[in-house]
Amino acid sequence: MYHALEDEAHPAGAKDSGEHLYVLQVSQFREHMAYLHREGYRTLLLEELKSLTEWPDKAVVLTFDDGHESNFSLALPILRDYGFKADFFITTGWIGTPYYMTERHIRELYRAGMGIGSHGVTHAFFDDMTYLDCQREFCESGRILSEIIGRKVTSFSAPGGRVRPDIAALAESSGYDTVCTSQPGIVVNGGSAYCIPRITLQNDMDMKMFATIVQRDDAYLTRLTRRSRLLSCAKKMLGNKRYEKVRELLLEKKRQ
Repeated sequence: MYHALEDEAHPAGAKDSGEHLYVLQVSQFREHMAYLHREGYRTLLLEELKSLTEWPDKAVVLTFDDGHESNFSLALPILRDYGFKADFFITTGWIGTPYYMTERHIRELYRAGMGIGSHGVTHAFFDDMTYLDCQREFCESGRILSEIIGRKVTSFSAPGGRVRPDIAALAESSGYDTVCTSQPGIVVNGGSAYCIPRITLQNDMDMKMFATIVQRDDAYLTRLTRRSRLLSCAKKMLGNKRYEKVRELLLEKKRQ
C-alpha cells in the first residue's frame, strides 16, 4: 500500500509527521518497481485475482490510498515504464483540491488500465461513524467515482484501515465486493474478499526491507502482525482521536 510520491520539483504537501511518513521519494518508488521487474514479478488488479482459479507464484497487487495528484503525475509514468498496473482508492471529497487528482486524472488512470476504488468521501474513520453515515459515504463515493469512469466501482479501502465485521457487511450490501484493510499479511486465494490485508510502504524502509516484504519473509510478517495487534489494542483503549494525537506527538519527536 502506497500513498503519495514526491521529488524536489513536486512536493507532496504533507501536513504533519503522520502523513509525511507515507510520502515516498520518486526514486524510492522507481527502485521498488525496478526490483519487481528484475525479479520477474507480475502485477495484478484486485478484480483480476477474483477471476483466476490459480494465482502466479510471483504476483503482487499494488495499491494507492487517498487519490494524491502524484499518483497520476509521478507514479503512473513509472508504472507504464515497467508495464505494471495498480489499484487507486480515491477520497472523493478531495478530488480537485490542492495536491489531489482531478476527475480527468482519475479517468486517465482508468483508461491506462488501472483499477479505481473508493476511499470514502471525507476520509473519516468508519468505526467512528453512525450506520447511516457509513452507508452515505459508501453510496456517495461509489456513485461519484462510477460517474467519472463510466463503470460501477466495487472495491473499497477503509481510511486508516479501520474495518469492523459490521462495516464490511455494510460495504457488501452497498454494492462493494472487495474491502481492503491496513492489517499486514499476504492475500490468500479463497480468503475473504472483505478483509484483504496489505503491507504499508513507508519512507524509512530501505530496499532490503522492501525485498523482505515481497519475498514473504514469515518472521518479518509475524513481527508486523504482532505490532498491528498491539496498535489495534491501543486504538481501542484510547479511541481514534486520542490515538492519532499521541501518534503524531511521537512521530514529531522522532523527526526532531
